[in-house]
This record gives sequence, structure tokens and C-alpha cells, in this order.
Amino acid sequence: MKSLIVTLCLVCLFAPLRDSCFAQSSTMPQTPPLPEYSLTGIGVYGGVDYRPMTMNARGFTDVPTCCLQKYGTQTTLNWLAGITFDHTLTNWLLLDVRAHLFSAKANFWQGEKVFVNIGFSGNTGVDVSINHTLNVNLMNIGVEPSLKMRLLPIPTTTTFAPSLYLQIGMNTSLVVADNYRYEESLAPDSPARYVDRNGQISTTRNQQNGRIPSLNQLQFAVFAGLDSEIYLQQLFPANWILAPFARYYVPLTAITAANELSWGNALQGGIALRYRFITPKN
Repeated sequence: MKSLIVTLCLVCLFAPLRDSCFAQSSTMPQTPPLPEYSLTGIGVYGGVDYRPMTMNARGFTDVPTCCLQKYGTQTTLNWLAGITFDHTLTNWLLLDVRAHLFSAKANFWQGEKVFVNIGFSGNTGVDVSINHTLNVNLMNIGVEPSLKMRLLPIPTTTTFAPSLYLQIGMNTSLVVADNYRYEESLAPDSPARYVDRNGQISTTRNQQNGRIPSLNQLQFAVFAGLDSEIYLQQLFPANWILAPFARYYVPLTAITAANELSWGNALQGGIALRYRFITPKN
């Protein structure tokens, strides 16, 4: 009986301490959840595009030449400019849409040697160099929808943190202007000259210019690349952003339907200036 009374006394003595401990542990501060934002960005961008252009035959079928030369491949460095829009789908995934203006040109050249008689007997002569030049110009407008996936962790504080995205998308472009110019020419010091049907002497002939024949007005390509962000304010998220980018393009469409003129795989790089509208989610 005495032991029961002692036990009851001990329970009554320590019960307030136990309740105080439980009360204290239950009111400990919790770690606040990370803030989430809905981000919508608009901006402008510019850059350069490096790609080869290949002439797979002697030229266009309506261009007169004296031989079946093959022009081969020329590398081109072109400019591009456009507007950009992106929007967060999740904290890790963004939708990106760009509209652009793209200019491209290539200068093809092929030389040949032609034996020209200079004696009355026809037994003496000289090899004359003839240059065949073909200049191609294109102007495209296009749209590029893509998805950007975040590669670096989401910042856990409000201080500066870098951002890097993997970008995959598709390019659809429309040719809005195109032309070519072709001619055969002799060197100024050549011993030979061309004579036209009117008896005029010249160092050039077969001059042609006009629209590119059998042109594919719609052209398609797929691309993948990296898109980064440099915050112009030392906060995350920031309103003003510089966004350098680099992309690799694989064309799905030749320039001409007969595949006489075609693109090669391209490298593209540039920078965007973007303003982000920030909407807190919680």
C-alpha cells in the first residue's frame, strides 16, 4: 500500500514537467517552404549562325554552263535577330517560343581550263582559265517552339544563383526573299575574250540572275542546346536577365526540291535580353 502511494506521488510530481516538455517540442519552429514563382519572360535576342551550304549538282538547271562542274560546299556565317517568350510550366520545366529573322548567303566558285587556238593552222594555242561563280542569297522568317529543362538546382535563398537549361525544339521557317546570280568570267590579263552575237567583246558571259528554282518555301530543322541566365539584379528571381545561348541544328528539309542546294548541320550562338514578370505561387 505504501509503494502504491509513493508511485502516485511521483507521477503527480513529474507530470507537469512531462507536459511542459511535450508542449515545448510541439511548438518548435518549422522550416518554411521554399517560395515558388510563376515566371513569364519577354525579350529580344541576336546572334550568329555558322553552317555549310552545298551545291549538289553543276548548278541550277536553267543556268547555262559549258561543262558539268560541281560547286561543292561553302561555309557561311550569317546573322539572326528576333523576339523571345518563355513561361514556367513547373519549377524545372519552361516553355520557350522564339520568332526570328535569318539572313544567309553563299558564294560558290568553280574554275576550269579551256584550250583556245591562237594560230591560223590550229596547231598552236593556250589554256584559258574560266571562272564560274554562283552567288545565293536567302532571307527567312521563322518560329522555334522548345522546352527548357533546368540542369542546376533551384536556388534555396534569395541571393544570386546561376541557372542553366537544356533546350530541345523545332525550327519552322518561311523563305520570304531569295535570289541567285551566275556568270562565267575570264581573268583581265587573259589572252582570250568573249564575243557576243552583236560583236561586243567582254570578259564575262552567260550572266544570269533571278529567283532560286524549285525552292522549298517551308523549311524545317530540329535543334538542341544550352540556355543560361545572368541576373542583372542580385536576387532570385530577377526581373532583368541576360541569357546567352548555344544551339546545334539538324536540317530536315533541303533548300530546293531537287536537292541541288541543301543545308548542312549548323551551330548558332547569341544572347537575349529578357524581362521576367514574377507571380508568387504561395
